[in-house]
Amino acid sequence: MKIISRYDANNVLWDGACDNIREELIAAVKSGAYLYGADLRGADLGGADLGGADLYGANLRGKVPPMESHAFWAELLLRAAGNDLHRRMVAGLVAVSTDWCWPRMLKLMSGELAADWNQWAGAVFWQWPEQCRELGLPEVAELDAEPDAQAQE
Repeated sequence: MKIISRYDANNVLWDGACDNIREELIAAVKSGAYLYGADLRGADLGGADLGGADLYGANLRGKVPPMESHAFWAELLLRAAGNDLHRRMVAGLVAVSTDWCWPRMLKLMSGELAADWNQWAGAVFWQWPEQCRELGLPEVAELDAEPDAQAQE
């Protein structure tokens, strides 16, 4: 199965022998493949180990996200952060804190980051409500993934 670029369908980023995009992505990540802009739409990434993956620019709209992947969430948070420095710092914290498990992240999300969680980060996570409920993530009051206009300047 091939992993193609979301920008150019003729650009094959990875060509392997797996039967589905999830397994192909795992194989590509393990081999160190460059997956900038990969089209991963519809991939069930639940439980996939994407540690070390550079998924910048990848189309990550899938049926089930890899809830355990810091790289996946950091990429989504970075995209939603825009130019807001605080939000970019949160995305960076998720990216570098691979030793922190969900309980620690949950504590931050419901404590120090609670206000921003409801306004921004939660909206990113809650695109997958079933998985968020299973993890016990705090509910999101309002889905507003856009940073404040003033913070962007």
